[in-house]
Amino acid sequence: MSSMRNAVQRRNHKERAQPLDRQKWGLLEKRADYKLRAADFRHKKAKLASLRRKAAERNPDEFAFGMMRSRTEKGVKVGVRGGQDGSVVKDGKTLQDSEEKADWDTRRKAEAAKRRSQIKALRAQEEALRTAERELEIQRARMEGGVGGTNKNGVQFKIRVRKR
Repeated sequence: MSSMRNAVQRRNHKERAQPLDRQKWGLLEKRADYKLRAADFRHKKAKLASLRRKAAERNPDEFAFGMMRSRTEKGVKVGVRGGQDGSVVKDGKTLQDSEEKADWDTRRKAEAAKRRSQIKALRAQEEALRTAERELEIQRARMEGGVGGTNKNGVQFKIRVRKR
């Protein structure tokens, strides 16, 4: 009998709505929402703890040559934009120019390829129309009784048919 009880479909469980007297505080938080919020909070808490631990274990005597060029203001590291001669800015500018040129070249090549494919399709369509026109001309000539047509110079010709 228990298998029959399991086979019967049950009504879906609906979560209750926010009571009217608590509606001013917004939607009722569901369990799934709470779990997501709690997991995010725990993740952030662990991240802060690891950062605090790293700061506590930091060696003040540690040295790297990058520290010679960098500077701090009120304990916050400030990036330096360019050297004394401004070489970094110049290099950045040339890099940006070359990237723009490469981007422009790529776009130009793509457009040229697109145009080539369009021209190829139009030529194929034109050739198909020409052959259809020739066949139509021959068919008209046959229907009129005089087998032949007109060449590209406008001269009429007859297709020779073997006598039977």
